Order: sequence, then C-alpha cells, then structure tokens
Amino acid sequence: MARILMLPGFACQGWIWDDVCRSLEGDYEITVVDWPDRMTAGFAILNDFAGWLAAEYPYELSSCRAMIGHSMGGLISLLMASSGRTAAQKVILVESYLAAPSPFFRNIVAPSCPEEIRLRLQRMLNEELPHFSEALRAELRTANHEALLRKVVIPVAAVYGDRGPADRDAVIENLDWPDWIRAMVQVEMVRNAGHFPMVENSDETASILRRLLAKY
Repeated sequence: MARILMLPGFACQGWIWDDVCRSLEGDYEITVVDWPDRMTAGFAILNDFAGWLAAEYPYELSSCRAMIGHSMGGLISLLMASSGRTAAQKVILVESYLAAPSPFFRNIVAPSCPEEIRLRLQRMLNEELPHFSEALRAELRTANHEALLRKVVIPVAAVYGDRGPADRDAVIENLDWPDWIRAMVQVEMVRNAGHFPMVENSDETASILRRLLAKY
C-alpha cells in the first residue's frame, strides 16, 4: 500500500487531516506529523523543521509516495524534495504560499464555515502560537520561496480554498504567480473553503487529493 506523509502548517496540529485521512486510509498508508511543541520555539527557519523531520521520520521519507503539506508544511515538503531528502514522487501543497499572500487569502475560514469549526480552528491556533518563533512567523510573512520550485524535479500540485465565490480565476489571479510557476504547478480549488479546506470541506478535499495521487 502506497505511503503518504502529511504535514500540518504553522501553529497547526495534525488533527486537521483527520477527516481526509478517514476518506483515504483504505487506499493509502498515511503518516500524519505533529510538530514538536517542546522544540518549535527554537525553530527560526524552515530548514529547522526539515532537519527535525529528517531525523524523526527517516523511514517514512525514504518510502513515501507523496508528501502533502498544509501552508508552511507544503513549503517544508518542497524543501525536502528540492534537497533530495524524500523519495516522494509528488508534492501536493494545500494552502501554501510561495510569497506573502494577498489580502484575498488572509482569512482562516470561508464566510459559510460553521461557527463550531471556526472556533475549533481558532482555539488550535491560539494554543499553538506561543510554541512558534516570531522570527519564523516574520519569514513566512515576507520571504519569497519560489526558488524552491526551481530545484524540484517531481510533479507539484496545489490546492486552495475558493473563499466562497467558487471563482477559480480569482484564486489564480490572487496567487500572482509568474508564468513559469503557472505552467509547472497544477492548481485545484475546494469550494466553500478558506485556509483550512481539509476541515471546512473534507469530502471535496479528499476527492481532489485522491485524484491527484492516482496519477503517480
């Protein structure tokens, strides 16, 4: 059974993938990572997370078919792939931003998201934020990570929430990618979702991931 390694984002916990995992687990062996709260305050750059991941999950990295990362987790997946530290045949970014996101993307959930889900996600973020360094937060807000893609030789796909209007063109426009990235990265969109499509619309997210994974 093919193995998938799933990474959460900045100030996020692995449970955000739970519903998607339940949809995929019959066809894939899934490992979900939780960032080490006791250590992350000292992680100032993405490579600190990558180094910890390589030390803690060597078997999974050497045997996985794909890496799927949310937000910062997607950037770390690209970093692992660009440096040859994973055997993955594909990287799937979920709500990952190669440069500072436009205001269009700066929301936790879509307007239609149930209040219960919004509050649960906000509690998670409030709980986790003290465990993450301000230096890293500043890097994610300002740094440009497009260069990572130039070193990746495996296929890359990206999944984004539509923020409510279900307008794929608006999503593409607000990503503001150069033409070479548009040509390289396949983009999929989850309806009625914001920054957490795997929680807000898990069925559609799982369906998209299954389709992307089936190609490799």
